Amino acid sequence: MKPLVLSLLSILIPVTLAFAENRDAKVPEPYNNRLRPDQLKRYHPFALKLVVQGRNEEAFAFLREHHDLIESHPDTKLITDVALGRSEWKLDAATWPRERALPHRLDDLSSVGSRFSIAFGGGAGYVPQHERMWTTIASFDPTAMFLLGDNVYHDEPLTPQLQWYHYLRRQSQPEWRAFASKIPIYAIWDDHDFSTDDSWGGPEIDHPVWKREVWEIFKANWDNPYYGGGDANPGVWFDVQLGDVHFILLDGRYY
Repeated sequence: MKPLVLSLLSILIPVTLAFAENRDAKVPEPYNNRLRPDQLKRYHPFALKLVVQGRNEEAFAFLREHHDLIESHPDTKLITDVALGRSEWKLDAATWPRERALPHRLDDLSSVGSRFSIAFGGGAGYVPQHERMWTTIASFDPTAMFLLGDNVYHDEPLTPQLQWYHYLRRQSQPEWRAFASKIPIYAIWDDHDFSTDDSWGGPEIDHPVWKREVWEIFKANWDNPYYGGGDANPGVWFDVQLGDVHFILLDGRYY
């Protein structure tokens, strides 16, 4: 049986290595490039990305092509105004044209007693008709919320403006604004809010070159106690003590 086992290993090892290489975040495949009619949340980011890249005519053609699907959405006008220079919005938080709400964390950890409740989840891609879930979670009045990754689905490590767009779009929604003003939130990331599907960053701190900026944008949109090892050793891991429980949140993507 030994020759057979060795033969199987010789087949499996190259396949495994090839899979790992193809999933490397160094060659990201943006999620918003794969459009499906049942996932309209991707359509406006895709159109906006064309504008960001200076491809206005393509953006207009795309919006016209899908006019019946996205005509009534306020982002259609927003993207058109940006493309035509009728908006002062520069794809950053300072000039975002709508009200937004940043998460906050517990101000006084000593106030947490021996009994408390935690809400946790992830995979929270922006879907307008499902944003009501923030209201549902808030109705349980948890002590804090732990978001464990894929808190947005930007899938755009090479396009900082699109990362901002996904955060700002969520933070401008009334359900999120009410939730974030009431419930303290702690967050780590996963593949879709770090890079692209099933990807990771590799062992180097500043390679691929986009990693640090993705980290900076993440920090600007969450309020954790700290972020990894700081500038010298970036990441989003942290720990926090609530009552008698020591929570340790890990970063499985930066490296």
